[in-house]
Amino acid sequence: MAVETDDSVLAAAAAESGGDMTLSQVYREKIYKTKNITENDYKRLSVTAQVRLLKEAMGRPVTPELVTFLDDDVLEKEHSATILHQSRYAVITAFPDGTVKKWMACISKDQPDMHEVEALRVAEEIGLPLVPRVRGIGVLPLQPGSCHSGRCYKSWIAMDRLDGEPLKGVWGSLGKEEKTSVVEQLRDFLTAMRSAPPPPFTSAVINREETRYVGGSHTGGNLGTDFGGNFSSSLRGQETTPEDDAKGTHYGGPRPGMMGKDRYPEFLPCRSEAEFNEYMLSYLLTHTPRTLIDALQNSLERGGPYRVVYSHGDLTMDNILVTKDNSVGARVKLTGIVGWRYAGWFPEYWEYVKIFTHNHGMDDFRDYLPIMFAPSNYQDKLVTYLTLRRIQGDPTSL
Repeated sequence: MAVETDDSVLAAAAAESGGDMTLSQVYREKIYKTKNITENDYKRLSVTAQVRLLKEAMGRPVTPELVTFLDDDVLEKEHSATILHQSRYAVITAFPDGTVKKWMACISKDQPDMHEVEALRVAEEIGLPLVPRVRGIGVLPLQPGSCHSGRCYKSWIAMDRLDGEPLKGVWGSLGKEEKTSVVEQLRDFLTAMRSAPPPPFTSAVINREETRYVGGSHTGGNLGTDFGGNFSSSLRGQETTPEDDAKGTHYGGPRPGMMGKDRYPEFLPCRSEAEFNEYMLSYLLTHTPRTLIDALQNSLERGGPYRVVYSHGDLTMDNILVTKDNSVGARVKLTGIVGWRYAGWFPEYWEYVKIFTHNHGMDDFRDYLPIMFAPSNYQDKLVTYLTLRRIQGDPTSL
């Protein structure tokens, strides 16, 4: 069927095909020509990037990039700031004094994104090495016309800059012995991090000192607790926002304003592994067969109860910093762990499944997880978690 269009590039592509191409194929040909990329280049892009290019080719509105705030406030030329990293979600700038600033869009001038700040403060109190120290936080308005999805402000976190480069750029050049060394260093770090016990869960509504907190390491919303210790509670008493609600999926674990607020209005984070499992299952589609729900619940409970330990939650190779150092036994040295936004106290298998699902690509990094978590084995929980995500319609679950 011939494709009729006023678009000259589309018309040329359709003509070259002799009318044998589908409309979708014609649009892709337009992308190859206008973006000067090959079909293989296109296939290597993420699904999100492919959809974005197709929308552009079709002349449809494209959702603005979240990073629409690369302005004078962020660049801070008077302080010689340089862009260290830029993505759809954040900009990181570096300064000559050895500090960096992480900028993200946020909803309100009164509610900066404190999740990472709280996590880093907890990590500091635990005494973890290789973690940046927070030096300050702040919020500024976005430039006029830059609001997106209700985000009209940009928050920043100032912290120490750690040595090293992301493991992602180094891993492919390492031999098996070097990769094993890096993973063993990560195992030592995880062992120290996972040795920190969760704080007791106290609440004005339910006072059960013997229970343990399970959830993100921040104190947002109406949590009503300072984790039973000296952990930062700068957000206590603030109301949750629709944006907080939207962040309640298990990508980061329980957050204020989501499941449980009807039964336990004082807080959301779970009090036990059983409540955490209930939280996980609460995101299944309403038409999910009861038999399947029961099977998943049994699978989550099998092998438990598990320890509740402090977890990073987003240990991708982008968030693992290393240096090549021939002066020590290991040629590649672990120098830092960044990206703490999803950290918190979770069942001990949580770190394993999150590392697996957050590290995509054709490299063999995930093949080294048995060494990183030895002697524990969480493969059954990995299968359960992947099944949950697949049922929830997450196309990136593998």
